[in-house]
Amino acid sequence: MFDKEMQAALIADGEKLAALTGEDHGPWPLITDETPCPRCEEVGLWRDSADVGVGIIYGPYGCPCCGWSENEEYDLQKGGGLQENGSYLDPYGGLLPAGNPIAKTLAREAKA
Repeated sequence: MFDKEMQAALIADGEKLAALTGEDHGPWPLITDETPCPRCEEVGLWRDSADVGVGIIYGPYGCPCCGWSENEEYDLQKGGGLQENGSYLDPYGGLLPAGNPIAKTLAREAKA
């Protein structure tokens, strides 16, 4: 893990870049499987992954307890969950099509 001096330097660099560009350039917290969820503090974040033959592509970390996702598009409180067309975006970056039995079950649970 980073020591305190390195973290302070990264924060200072991020602040300088933000002042120059108007955008947040970090540093962002390191998220792992053991990191507590920022919303509910439960431990056990999870993410999908796919081996594409030349490397592994990872989806965003998500919390199975509260539906938090590190990508707001998939966060169940901000954009994920049941979509207008009946499909379901899970917190891990997955899209279940409208006719999928799991999507139908999750849609029923979301309405309840």
